[in-house]
Amino acid sequence: MKILQICHKPPIPSKDGGCIAMNNISQGLLGLNYKLKIITLSTSKHPLLLNKLDLDYKKNTLIEGVFVDTKLNIIDAFSNLVTYDSYNISRFFSPDFNSLLIDTLNNNDFDIIHLESLFTTPYIKTIRANSTAKIILRSHNLEYMIWERLSNESNNPAKKIYLKILSSQLKKYEIDILNLVDGIATISSEDLAKYKHLACNKPLINIPVLKHSIFL
Repeated sequence: MKILQICHKPPIPSKDGGCIAMNNISQGLLGLNYKLKIITLSTSKHPLLLNKLDLDYKKNTLIEGVFVDTKLNIIDAFSNLVTYDSYNISRFFSPDFNSLLIDTLNNNDFDIIHLESLFTTPYIKTIRANSTAKIILRSHNLEYMIWERLSNESNNPAKKIYLKILSSQLKKYEIDILNLVDGIATISSEDLAKYKHLACNKPLINIPVLKHSIFL
């Protein structure tokens, strides 16, 4: 089985929970002797440092990346309020990374495309246009709930309204995404229950962070 793992930041070095979760998936797939290819966004906070990666890791994952500036831009954020797009998601889309994805799909025949987190879902349209592989979303969080909580906790009226709009945009986006993927792998049983509450009718499985397994 051949799998493409698309990451919103490099899995290695595993310096936070998200990186650890992604690297666990990578190592689990390699442990099952699947052919794995990783492409990742490289950001200011999480750069892809190929010269510092283990040679075996590079050989086994064929990892490639493209720098994407995902830093928050206040002008873009407010313009997205007008267009009703989710700025939290759209800032992770890059034409350069999209080109790398197209080249990768055109030169390989994958069975599964494994999307790490909601932040890689802007590339679903490109995947569908260039591949017949099944798309699995590895959900790290239900993002809208994070912003909804921040809105409820804010004492600043303007900030409260702004965060509420962001959470509403994200909720609509996350619900729409349910119809665009072939399955969802959650990171906790609590998140799995939340997806069921959203009436998700796609196959669901829970893969805890420390468990090396894969949604099949």
